[in-house]
Parts: sequence; C-alpha cells; structure tokens
Amino acid sequence: KAEETSVVIRNVEYSGKDGAALPHHDKIRIMIFDDGTGFDTAALYAASGLHFGMRGMEMRAKLLGGTLTITSKPETGTEVRVDVPANG
Repeated sequence: KAEETSVVIRNVEYSGKDGAALPHHDKIRIMIFDDGTGFDTAALYAASGLHFGMRGMEMRAKLLGGTLTITSKPETGTEVRVDVPANG
C-alpha cells in the first residue's frame, strides 16, 4: 500500500574499528524506501525466518560478499538496504 518509493545508490567507504576510513574497502549501498504500511520485522524473523523472497535477496547479497538489512515497523514504511563490495 505504498504511495511513494525511493531508490538510492551510493558508493561509500567502510570504516575501520578505530573509525579510520579504509578507502580500499569501498562498497556500493543500495537503499529502497517506501511509505507503505510496514511490518514487524521481529515477528517476521521469529515466526519462520525470512520469507522466500527476502531469503533470496539475502542469499544474493551474501554471494556478492555483502549484507542485506531490512528495517520496518507497522505504519512507518520499510527500508531495504544492501551493501556489497564495489570491487566485486
């Protein structure tokens, strides 16, 4: 039930544990936002793990050496964020 969706693609740098930038570890960040009804991510993970489509997205991100993060709450919309190494 989203009325608006945005996609942002950025080239960002990883930070070291001490906060120092490590430019040789550049990554691509893809963020997808919507203003839909959202959902309870805790319940999603607790019930049966990720749904098939989300599990597929997570597996593809891992195959590229990256991560998938899904942030959502009921009535607040959803953010899907994928971080993958830029040097692939």
